[in-house]
Amino acid sequence: MLHTESEIGALLQHIGPAHNYRNSSMALQAIRDAGYEIALGMMPKSIGPLTFVFTGSGNVSQGGQEVFQELPHEYVPPEMLKKVAEHGCESLANEGVNYREEIF
Repeated sequence: MLHTESEIGALLQHIGPAHNYRNSSMALQAIRDAGYEIALGMMPKSIGPLTFVFTGSGNVSQGGQEVFQELPHEYVPPEMLKKVAEHGCESLANEGVNYREEIF
């Protein structure tokens, strides 16, 4: 487990605490930099698919979703989560399912 945490830490090294940024634009750029590395395939395979869930429609949820939009991701309907967790997103592609489009 510690090995995985250190892998994630190395990947997200561009992202510092919020107080280190002069404004939100600088913080979002750090998120984009990490997203760029993820898009290049630098996410360790040992981590597997990660699941993020946003609940509610308040300011905190909306702010989290705005930041999350800067990272590469795919939307997966709840009924497919178990299959993705067990087999990864490649299993969805094999079934001809494309969730790269926003479905919500």
